[in-house]
Amino acid sequence: HERSDVSIRRKEQLPGRSGVVMGAELPEELIVHEEDMLFAVDGRKGQKTGFYFDLRTARKVLRNFSDRCDILNCFSYTGAFAVAALKSGASHVLNMDSSAPALKQLERNMALNGFSEEQYENRCGDVFTLLRELDKEKRQFDVILDPPKLVDSQRALMSGARAYQDLARHGFKLLKKGGVLFNFSCSGLMTADLFQKITASAALEAGAEARIICHLEQAP
Repeated sequence: HERSDVSIRRKEQLPGRSGVVMGAELPEELIVHEEDMLFAVDGRKGQKTGFYFDLRTARKVLRNFSDRCDILNCFSYTGAFAVAALKSGASHVLNMDSSAPALKQLERNMALNGFSEEQYENRCGDVFTLLRELDKEKRQFDVILDPPKLVDSQRALMSGARAYQDLARHGFKLLKKGGVLFNFSCSGLMTADLFQKITASAALEAGAEARIICHLEQAP
């Protein structure tokens, strides 16, 4: 089954392709096993391949910081970080995403791993707006910021940088004392140095005392 339907193909003047190349059609649901976790994946219609294998090292690191934590999982998609956190003893996870189908799939993944509805909450909507609502509610969490690609061209770098800084600032404001902020960028044009400067500036704006304890990158 081929998923060559990303926008970069149009820029290269190549046709988009998505469908069976050889053999039978994919089942509607594939089950991915990652360590002791299970994930239901839609390989036909899910974002990209339907599952972000490149973040498996980050999920492993998150598990070291999840025990008895109240976690805010922004841009949660189908809940891979939520499953990892709850598997490692998180007390509760609040998932936020703009996609109702993704959150429905997240509920499937929660059930697949044996979690009850009391262990998590889903909010559907614009995450930038939802973060501001949580700030008004004076909520405190350990925070995961894993947004979609906010920089899709060199021209969009500055506006994307401002968006990343806005996210990180709100993340720091919602961070409990002694908490951990996991901050990600999947934009290829966003360099590690610039992303670090953006995150540091966001901490200053939020009045947070922060230090870097780990650099994360794509899994091997």
